[in-house]
Amino acid sequence: MHMPTPQTSQEEDEVAKLINCECGQTIRADTEEEVIGQAEQHIRESHPDLVGKVTSEQLADWVEEE
Repeated sequence: MHMPTPQTSQEEDEVAKLINCECGQTIRADTEEEVIGQAEQHIRESHPDLVGKVTSEQLADWVEEE
């Protein structure tokens, strides 16, 4: 007997994006753009010595899917 698969919304099908900072902070967001923006803010607040040294492109390479 074949059981029907439950319907899920498009939102439930999306995977969260995250960046794990070396300091132990995990930054999560719904989109890559949001997680990069939050990571840039984290760098400004927690790692001011890295401001201007870590690019958005580098952050994009660090994005993982949850």
